[in-house]
Amino acid sequence: MGLLDWATDKVQSFTGESERRALVEETKTIYSQHRATVESKLMIINRLIKEFNQKIHFLNIFRKEKVKITIDALHAFLSKFGSLEKANRFANEEEKEILDLPDKRFEEMEDYIQDIDWSKDEVFKKTFFKTVFGARSETRKQNLSMREELHEYRLEAKSTEKKMDLKEKSVLWDMEISDLYKRNIQTIDQTVKEKILPEMELIEAMMDAEVIKNYILAKQELENIPMNKDISLLKGTLYEKHYNFIKNTFLFFIVSKKVYNTPVLTRLLNEKLSKEDKVELEKQARILEDQETVLKQNMVQGA
Repeated sequence: MGLLDWATDKVQSFTGESERRALVEETKTIYSQHRATVESKLMIINRLIKEFNQKIHFLNIFRKEKVKITIDALHAFLSKFGSLEKANRFANEEEKEILDLPDKRFEEMEDYIQDIDWSKDEVFKKTFFKTVFGARSETRKQNLSMREELHEYRLEAKSTEKKMDLKEKSVLWDMEISDLYKRNIQTIDQTVKEKILPEMELIEAMMDAEVIKNYILAKQELENIPMNKDISLLKGTLYEKHYNFIKNTFLFFIVSKKVYNTPVLTRLLNEKLSKEDKVELEKQARILEDQETVLKQNMVQGA
């Protein structure tokens, strides 16, 4: 052991340097562990955010380029049988921003550690120039400040990590809601295109044919025949299934318009989403399924 090492070690127990060194090492350990935890959690959260943004990107395109067109086509068809409002409200949903590492805070902590991590040279110089008693007073003040700083940093680290855990849960919750919404609008698009529109074309053709038949039987002119689209005339006849189908298609359109117009994703991205919104989406999913079942029961093509 050299003279410098011997002199430094001798004064450590008296001046409080041993405690100071322990506090420095504990601060370094907590900082290193916290930074590693933050980097790990940040990687997970950003991966989830990228996945969420892909879902939002799909929903924006699907709603604008497919579902809007499908609902408008259904509205155009139903308008022949009755009046109803269009599904006009549409706004692109915004994607979430990727989170950044809190570099500035880490840099501040690294600078702080560098300030408190005195070398053996510095310890010796403080003792040599200030005397052992002067160094003892300064070190004890430093230790008190370091204990307070360490306590605050430990609380800050726990708080930051807890917030990141909550953020991860929040993104997972948002993804669950977006998946629910996606299933609902896919159900609307598929039901309208594959079941409703083909059946409506068949019903319209049947009603037009029925009007023409009656004109032929009455030996009336077949030019400029007004096509009667009053579906109430079908009620209580052999064509009551058609009446029930169109009536339930109106109901399906109303529910579909509500689903399409619901600002659930905007609320989601503004972090105003509640459990009630999820319940409402699940309720809409059940209503869509029930309406689809009723429509199937009254389809001629599906019979």
